[in-house]
Amino acid sequence: MSHIYQPFLVATGSNANGSYWRYADGRQTCEVMITATTQDWTTAYGAFFGPSAEQTWTFPIAFSAEPAVIGNIGRQGALTPSFLTIRACNTTTANYFPGTYTSLNTASSKLVIMSAHGRWF
Repeated sequence: MSHIYQPFLVATGSNANGSYWRYADGRQTCEVMITATTQDWTTAYGAFFGPSAEQTWTFPIAFSAEPAVIGNIGRQGALTPSFLTIRACNTTTANYFPGTYTSLNTASSKLVIMSAHGRWF
């Protein structure tokens, strides 16, 4: 009989910056879904478009060391090739830059999805 390791969840919560889960073995995960309808992604950068400045995600709870951050962009209604670059990260924030090959104004539905994985102790 094989056993699947299931860590004990010790804390979970959410706030305006996303959701988090803390486990007894020290692991922590944070997630966020940002609806970017208040941003224009119309600034040209060569062959792609993005916001006029890098964006920052403040984690819903701090990590004890720099986490690994991954993310993607979703868009409702139309398929547009896009990417998300994580530019810098520390224990409380991640800077990111969304880009797409089509200029998108505030009327366009844009969704930035990110998760951070690291340690809380």
